[in-house]
Amino acid sequence: CFQGGFVGLLYLAVEPHVRRSWPDALISWVRIVGGRFRDPLAASHVLVGICAGLVFALLGAATIWATNDVFSSRSIGVSLSGARFLIGILLSDLNISAFAITGAVLVLVLMRSLVRRNWVADALFVVLMTCVSYPFPAVIPHTVLLFATYIWILRRFGLLALAALMCTAYLAYTLPFAVASWYAGLSLTTPLVIASVAAWSLYTILPSRPGAASRSAVESAM
Repeated sequence: CFQGGFVGLLYLAVEPHVRRSWPDALISWVRIVGGRFRDPLAASHVLVGICAGLVFALLGAATIWATNDVFSSRSIGVSLSGARFLIGILLSDLNISAFAITGAVLVLVLMRSLVRRNWVADALFVVLMTCVSYPFPAVIPHTVLLFATYIWILRRFGLLALAALMCTAYLAYTLPFAVASWYAGLSLTTPLVIASVAAWSLYTILPSRPGAASRSAVESAM
């Protein structure tokens, strides 16, 4: 309850500034919050965020494999204790993602109020967040690219796409995934959750295409 209230206060603090500076970023987010889960624009932004999150999860895994850096989250070991622990970690990741999203937007708004130029604020945000993350030297390029993509996703698609990106990245980093292992059943939870949301997005987007609409009109006329 404390974290939910804190995130809500952060959102109330940054929402007027985001609405004034780049209102397009809130269109799909407002539609989802308003319960319009079948909206094609919101579904397309969710799908973009999921794809970007999966790409960065693969890049992070490739970077760790190439540099032989051992990285593991403590939540992976906890989630292997059983299904209820895995669900708890899953809900915790969603909670952390919401905090990270509002925190990142708050930092970006503060940067924008200081420098008065969007591109300078974006550059300062990438530098600051990279320094705060304390990455291994070998993964600094990956971290810079990650936060630069955060900015691009937010500017191009909006807050909902950024939320989908962060949630996907957190799930991929903190939950176990291995098919040929004794915990294969538990590890399938991660791809199933991501695949289910992606399938819902495609199911919502495809009927909204102009070709699909024209075909349905012809079929109804016949």
